This record gives sequence, C-alpha cells and structure tokens, in this order.
Amino acid sequence: MAKNIETNKYKVELSIDSFKTISNTLEVADTTGATIEDLLWEQLYQVRVTAIHPSDPSKNSKPALFGEVKTPRFPTIVETPVSSDVGWTKILFKWRNEGDPVTTLKLLKSDATVLSTITLTPTDISNGYLLISDLEAGTSYRIELYSGLIFRGGNDYTTKEEISGEVVDLQNEDPSSVNLSNVVENAVAGTTIILKRGGKYEISSALNISKTLTIMSGSDPLVAAKATIGIIGISNFNITGGSNISKLSFVDLELYSNDGGGKYIFNPSGITANIDELIFDNCIIHDVRGVTRFRGAIIIGQYTIENSIVYNIGGYGVITVDDATATVNNISFNNSTMYNIDKLITSKNNSSGKIILSNSTFYNTVLSPNFIIDYNGTTLYPQGGVEFSNIILGRAKGTNANPPTYDIRGIRVNAATILTSSNNFTTSDFAWRIDVSAMLPDYTGYNKTSTDIFADPANANFTIKDNGFPGKTTAGDPRWRL
Repeated sequence: MAKNIETNKYKVELSIDSFKTISNTLEVADTTGATIEDLLWEQLYQVRVTAIHPSDPSKNSKPALFGEVKTPRFPTIVETPVSSDVGWTKILFKWRNEGDPVTTLKLLKSDATVLSTITLTPTDISNGYLLISDLEAGTSYRIELYSGLIFRGGNDYTTKEEISGEVVDLQNEDPSSVNLSNVVENAVAGTTIILKRGGKYEISSALNISKTLTIMSGSDPLVAAKATIGIIGISNFNITGGSNISKLSFVDLELYSNDGGGKYIFNPSGITANIDELIFDNCIIHDVRGVTRFRGAIIIGQYTIENSIVYNIGGYGVITVDDATATVNNISFNNSTMYNIDKLITSKNNSSGKIILSNSTFYNTVLSPNFIIDYNGTTLYPQGGVEFSNIILGRAKGTNANPPTYDIRGIRVNAATILTSSNNFTTSDFAWRIDVSAMLPDYTGYNKTSTDIFADPANANFTIKDNGFPGKTTAGDPRWRL
C-alpha cells in the first residue's frame, strides 16, 4: 500500500458481491500489507483499501480497488476433478492416499440424500480412484470419501447431458478400421459422430462435409486423451459446394496435420456455401499452415474457438479470409491458449458482425512484425467492432534475424471501428511496434518477463506462478490462473 500524507492507518475491506455488502473489515497501520483471517474456503473476494485521515474523515482517500483474491480449496486428499472425469453415466473419483487409510465412499444426490455407500477394496485403495457407473445422464451428484467415520473430502459432479438426435457411436470400433470420410459422407444431417476416446483417426481419403454435424470424443473417464484426427493423406477437410450448414461442431478433439507448412484444417476455395456456425470447443489444434482459410463465395456466420489450445500455426493463421468474396461475420476466441502462431486473424473483406477476444493467453503470437487483427489495410473492418478483454500477451514470436525482433502491431482496421477493451496485461518482454495505422487495446504493462510469470512457457505450461501478477485470477486462459 502506498504511503499517504497525514495518514496513520488504512481500512481494508473485503466483499464477495462487488461491494454490495462488506464481508470483512480490518484497520491497519502497516503499509506493507494486511492479514485477514477466518475467511471462507475457495471463495473469490474483492479487495479495496482506504487511507484514513487521523482527524477529518472528509480527507479520507477514495477506496482503491486492489482486484480479487481467491482463497484456497479446503485441505483434502480428494483430487480436484477435470472435465474428462465425468461421462454420461460414469464418474471417476480420485484421491491421494495420505494419512488415515480410506475405507468408504458415499454417493449422494444433489439434495444430500445418500444413494449408496461403497466399501473400498484393497485394489481401489491402491489405485487411488474408483469408477462409479450406472448413473443417470445430465444429473448432479456428490461423492464423499471417508476414513471410517472421518470425512476426508468430497466433490460435486454433473454427468453429461444425453445426446439427442441421430448418433453414430464408434466408441467400440477399432479406430484403425474406421473410414471417417465414409462415416461423414453417409451420416444424415444433424448427426453426432462419437469417436473412441484416445483413438487415432488418420484421414487418407477426401473428407467432404455438406451438412450439419458434430464430431466429438466419446466418454471414458479412465482415458484422459482426446480422440485425434490427423490430416495425413489429404490436404484439408472439404466443404461441398452449394452446402447450407446450420452448425459444424468439433468437440473435445485433437486436430493436426503431418505437414505444418502446407496443410490446413479447412481451406475451401472457389465454392458457394453457407455455414451458420463453425465451432471448435475444447479442442487441441496444431501443426497446420492455417487452421481455416476461406476463398470464394463462402459465408461463415459465427466462428468460435472456445476452451481450446492452438499452436504451431503458420502464415495463414487461425483465420484468414483470403479474398473479397469470402466472409466471416462474427469471430469469438474465449478461454483459450494460442502459442507459436505466425498470424491470428486476417481478412480481405468486411464483416457485418463483431470480433471478440477474451479470457485467453497468447505467447509467441504473432510473428514480428505482424498484426494481431489485420483487415488488410484501413478501409475494411468488422462493423460490430472489436472486444479485447482479459488477455495476457506474453512475448511475441521472434523473427529469424540475428538478433531477432519481437515487436508486433495491434489491430489494423478502418478508423470507424469501435474498440472496447479492459483488463489486458503485457509482460515486460512483449513490445508493440509503433504503427500509425494500428489501434491498440487498453492494457497494463507488467514489469516481469514471460518466464517470470508463467511456469514454463517454452514447454507450453502457462500456469501463473507469480503471485504478484495483477491479472493472476482474472486474465488469460482460466486453466492457467491462480
């Protein structure tokens, strides 16, 4: 806390509802900090501090917002669940064998009604996990662990919603025997294709998409790895000319190619087609020249990357609208990590919607001196504007020069573009290149490098290790936050 003239104490206030109410108050004279005890476990608190005048309250400072702090989880040997622990009818419950030997689990409904008490076998205890089956889809449960009568911890879970409509379930098929191109060709519009979790599907013949589809990994809590789709014997997925697709979804998959210098996930050209929604949700996408490159009379209504990791992307970036006839109207990247990427968003055509970049971590993105968003000059733009919020910009991708340059440009669009931005942070090894044609989002420069802030950025571990970093709980991809 900064010293304030005529101040001899400070009032520290905590709230859990953005100061509609005050949950904790403490007055201190120490300018180095304050310790507040008896807080709730795993609770996000907002913090503010007021400098108190010794005799005249009218001279008190205005409250200074110190951001948010989340208290730790209740100390327990129960492991924090991840999304892959939960299936449609199964839950994988995990723990560490520490302290008194564990003996039983209780399976409860959300209203605390005990459904069953399960005695753990020596094998269960040795494994440190139990797979609970025969549950109902789309249902909330609680699982608790006990050593005799002593509670050792618990977690709340909700099983996945049952899939409606047409389903092609390949979970029991050997992936090497599946011709995914034929499966897609023969599926009716609206089908969900479920792949074997951890299975590897290498595409060697043209995969043509002409209808609404979802392709996703299946559910197996004992297998953490996603189903992988490799673009091996082809150059990219195709969109059939004349198609009118409501939604094309890739969910919980790893998508890659064996030629990062020449292949794409999508590269349609010279066709007329319409896709209302193109979605990559909880995916890992890597080693392609471009994720999506659009040419010709193809219109994408909404393009979404959500809760995903994208890396090793070449000069055609994550999205390139590569001529004045193709259009991507709305773009959203959220809760995602982008690293080792030459370009991010490039468009040679106007778009009627909005670009939203939020809650994401960038590192080695983009290649110096490229733009983060580039509408091919200053005449084109997304008519709904650009939103840029809760982003951490680590060091950008360096050139091959000796020494390399790392500075990049901001957003090159028509000056009429409305840019809204907040709670963005740059590391000290990030640098903007001065460019009169580029708009810059609002940002806070932090005085430490990417390697000071992230656990191991060179090996794609962007966990925030710096407790002093002001965006540690509010910015960047949430999977890495403190």
